[in-house]
Amino acid sequence: TVMRSVEEIEFESRKLADADVDVIVLGIAAASVALGKGYDETLIERMEKASGKPATTAATAYRHALTALGIKRVAIAAPWSEAINVTMVNFLTQHGFEVVHSEVMGFVQNTELGRVDPESAYDFGRRADRPQAEAVIIPGGNWPTMSIAGRLEQDIGKPVLTNNCVCIWDALQKIGCRAS
Repeated sequence: TVMRSVEEIEFESRKLADADVDVIVLGIAAASVALGKGYDETLIERMEKASGKPATTAATAYRHALTALGIKRVAIAAPWSEAINVTMVNFLTQHGFEVVHSEVMGFVQNTELGRVDPESAYDFGRRADRPQAEAVIIPGGNWPTMSIAGRLEQDIGKPVLTNNCVCIWDALQKIGCRAS
């Protein structure tokens, strides 16, 4: 289940602190939205308390990126099941964002997603986009989407926020890097 990924988050955070990392990122969007508004902050608190290091989650990174870009209306091209997607839609809605459309691919196993061609994310992002959406969100930390994000942004004329891109950006913000 999705929640297994956070059961031992304190233990894993301490291991990362021992490696002297600068910031810890829980890059699993599904886990960080699973229990609704505030759960991402609870996870951050658990990681920071256990490690003594700054931390963020994928859900938090999406919130921060959307806010920084001034975006309120999004479309979601999600790799997971409808049941998991509902938690993402609810999370965003609870934080004041409007999800104008969302589509799901139906993947259940994260390992399967890691084997999916990045071009599938490009095609899926185009299909999920709607004219009223100000950005397209493509969650899924194990989906290799970073290579298609720029091209998709150019083709649809709006920001494309992928899981790993927003996580890296937010992690850099947490440690004081303010580059775009």
